Amino acid sequence: MSDFRRAKKVVKANKVFYFTPPSLHHAPLPSPPHPSSHSHRAHLWILWRDVLFLFTATLLLRVLYYLEAHPGDQVSLIEDVLSVKLSGSPVRSGSGKENDYGIVDSGFLLTRWLHGYLEANPIVNDSCAFLNTLFCAGIGYYPLKITFWDADYTLIFRCLATQAFRGFCATFTFLPVSSEFLPSYYDWPEAVHCLNSMEGVDCSDSALSRWWTGRAGEADKPPVMPFLTFFSGHVAITVICANHMYINGSKLGGVMMHLVNCLQVLRLLATRGHYSIDLIMGWVVAVYVTNPAERLGRYYSKFDWDDKGGVGGIGIRNSSKRDMAKKVYEGITGVRDVKLGIGYQSKDDLAALGVGEGGGGKGDAKRRGSFGEGTGSVKMLVAEVKSQLEHVRGKDEMIKLLRDIQGKLMMKKND
Repeated sequence: MSDFRRAKKVVKANKVFYFTPPSLHHAPLPSPPHPSSHSHRAHLWILWRDVLFLFTATLLLRVLYYLEAHPGDQVSLIEDVLSVKLSGSPVRSGSGKENDYGIVDSGFLLTRWLHGYLEANPIVNDSCAFLNTLFCAGIGYYPLKITFWDADYTLIFRCLATQAFRGFCATFTFLPVSSEFLPSYYDWPEAVHCLNSMEGVDCSDSALSRWWTGRAGEADKPPVMPFLTFFSGHVAITVICANHMYINGSKLGGVMMHLVNCLQVLRLLATRGHYSIDLIMGWVVAVYVTNPAERLGRYYSKFDWDDKGGVGGIGIRNSSKRDMAKKVYEGITGVRDVKLGIGYQSKDDLAALGVGEGGGGKGDAKRRGSFGEGTGSVKMLVAEVKSQLEHVRGKDEMIKLLRDIQGKLMMKKND
């Protein structure tokens, strides 16, 4: 008995007396759209989406850096913005003056032993600050990778909203820096101020640099550089990235990042870099306040170029950016030519490499349906149909399977 008759017999056993539903004759499944000139515009739109985001984020970061470099200077900020002269002088708590307004912090009391050790060992203090800054740099890489490689703006929107809210809060209220604060040129944002060559600060003379270069003598205590105290950006951004990593599959990475964050909190309290309320609110903002920003980032990520050549559809998926980056890399390094020279010469293989009509790629492989790869021959198609017919129960499942078969055959015909 032929494969076709055997399949037809199974269909009759399930009380379905037609091989192709009549509705399919009147409404055939549309063939998959072939790439056209609008696909080039789609890739350009994806790039422009990134450029638009970078431009907006750069403006926001410049404003936030101004606030970071002028904490507690709201009077001057209002005078500069409104071009008016206000009476009184601003409180410049971050300008280097030591302040102690009788603020009682339980976190300071609990870490007094570690504070005394770091104060007596400035090299250890600088080393811990340097390691903490490296950790912050690694955290900064993760949102950039998620945004520009995975085309997912949810995390970066959440981080930017956190920093914007932090600047908003600090514009209205600035907590004075503790007189016990142990600054370091290797800390964040002190390292950024050093890179920007802040006036009147010599960042080359530190305890760690003297020890590294073998210079004798004790380095002077670094001046108190400006930074925003409320709330802790260290804690907030770390919690956001750790939760994102945990939710999106890397559970071990998320747990490890939270553990390192605990050490970071201990160090910030011991160096008096943040009050306990700063650290607590940093965690609260990361978990509860920035959820709308993530929803906005998800909406922005879905903006795409549809098959009709307009913005807002789903014609070019975000995964095409990864495919495009891979093709560029393989083209520059010669990997593509190597693949072609060692046996990647079937039609499916060429399509996966983007050679020939249609460009192929993973998008075409996904459009091939549930039959997977390697269904080039009719025998393999019939064999898979037979295996699926054995599990069909009822008319609805049979119609669904037959629609899938017809779409597969039409796609095979178009290929």
